[in-house]
Amino acid sequence: MNRKGIIKNAARAVTVGAELLITVAMMVSFSAMAHADLSVVGSGSIQGVTGRYQLIYDSALNITWLDYSAPLSTWQNQADWASGLIVDFNGRNITGWSLPTTMDNDSSIGWNITSSQLGYLFYTELGNKVMYDANGNYQPHGGLTNTGPFKDLVDYLYWSGTASVSGVWGFDTWNGHQDIFTIGSLGTALAVLPGNIAAEGSMHKYRAQCCPWAEDWNKLGEVVSIK
Repeated sequence: MNRKGIIKNAARAVTVGAELLITVAMMVSFSAMAHADLSVVGSGSIQGVTGRYQLIYDSALNITWLDYSAPLSTWQNQADWASGLIVDFNGRNITGWSLPTTMDNDSSIGWNITSSQLGYLFYTELGNKVMYDANGNYQPHGGLTNTGPFKDLVDYLYWSGTASVSGVWGFDTWNGHQDIFTIGSLGTALAVLPGNIAAEGSMHKYRAQCCPWAEDWNKLGEVVSIK
């Protein structure tokens, strides 16, 4: 190979290398941006459960997530579990937990829904995408591929604390779909607490926090019991 060819190939290699570095940098930057609203503020022990579990403050939603996926059960059992939850955090027994909320309207059904707390976490904060596109085509790396600071997320149906006329809202992290499910279905659950559990002097009450882009969440604080 002549000198000109060597120089040309070297320049091409440098260009490819630079493009790869830019791509990696963009991916790292996107990941950091996606997780920017989530901060591990400590860990706590759950009454009746072995081990300690992370507590993650979500500054966008102004709630604290308990990084623990409850064993599979019906919605009523999960709602009762969350409302009766006692978490020991820095020597304080923290109560006032609930299941995440969902807007109870037709626009909450489907894919890429971020108006619910679970949907916002899944898509906006963790950067996941749906498993199938609008035409039903499989998308590689869809579903729960990014878990951010969470250690105990699973790809299954997660119950919401919001009831509807025909059932209860839930979010499936396996494929990113949100819908209404019958109360007899089995699902796991995450518990949330209003505000930052680590904030000094914070008072935690059993109510949902209002977000600037979801004003009606104030009305969804109490879990509706369905018999």
